[in-house]
Amino acid sequence: MEAMARKWGNSIGIRIPASMANSIKINDGTPIDIELDGDKIIVTRKKYDLKELLA
Repeated sequence: MEAMARKWGNSIGIRIPASMANSIKINDGTPIDIELDGDKIIVTRKKYDLKELLA
């Protein structure tokens, strides 16, 4: 799927199509992790463990 990157303040924003967001259960306000793997950007839902939640 092709998308367009757009300026958003001093950053660049990318819209995630609803079908993709739904498939990994990302909604408005869902914490995510973003990482680079070479020339790829990988977006995943943030995973918490019990120690983090109790800290």
